[in-house]
Amino acid sequence: MKSKNSRKWLALVAVAGLLISFAHVLDDTDLVVEFRGKFHIKFGSDSQPRQQSGDSRRPDSSEYVPIFSEIADKYQQSRIDCAAVFAGDENETKRAVTVARLLAANGNPKTLSALRHKNESYVDAVHTQVKKWSSEFKESSAEWYLNATLNCSQFIQSRGYIMSALTQEEAEFPIAFSMVVYKDVEIVERLLRSVYRPQNFVCIHVDRKSSHKFYQAVQAVVGCLPGNVHLSTRRFKVKEVEIFYKPYWPRVSSKDKL
Repeated sequence: MKSKNSRKWLALVAVAGLLISFAHVLDDTDLVVEFRGKFHIKFGSDSQPRQQSGDSRRPDSSEYVPIFSEIADKYQQSRIDCAAVFAGDENETKRAVTVARLLAANGNPKTLSALRHKNESYVDAVHTQVKKWSSEFKESSAEWYLNATLNCSQFIQSRGYIMSALTQEEAEFPIAFSMVVYKDVEIVERLLRSVYRPQNFVCIHVDRKSSHKFYQAVQAVVGCLPGNVHLSTRRFKVKEVEIFYKPYWPRVSSKDKL
């Protein structure tokens, strides 16, 4: 019973944190999200300002707009019809899920066999398309990150990091993140990129069981990011169960950094 309650509590905390983070983006009165065949994000006059209580209005966020607008225009994908997925199109949603699973399988015969067992002809047809994108979606290795971070400014620009607060409200409301990581440096870097803002605090803990190359790659990425991103020097041998029953140790090792 105690285990179930602990897990429910942690799940609620995680969901609450995500809601708080997304609320600051979704509630931005200068942000308009449109789906017109492709995924578009635009700002400005098309959005209708929401009246605040009293005479006060949220401070103008136009000074933060250009960098995000530039990134949004640059990083678009055309392999999946996002508009159809968000509109609830079952066929495109099914295709998107299949594409994601095939990419995650990364050629693993056992995983591919399990996918084909459900709908062989359909999966094979989608797989034929996915194989043509192999170079586009190839996972970046630790060695790739060690080389890419030799030029930090180019790395930050090419990976699409947002280097300023998007709104004054976010600038005045920094968030602290604690990340416990073990492998898959590209996934770690993508997660870090999604939460990184100059005003936020991030402390990363690399499992003591992780490979030295993985640790070096994470260290290289952290070294390229200005601001409050720290790699904990105290490393722990993490067990999955300890994430639930010993949540205090990451906080302790982050205390001096954050």
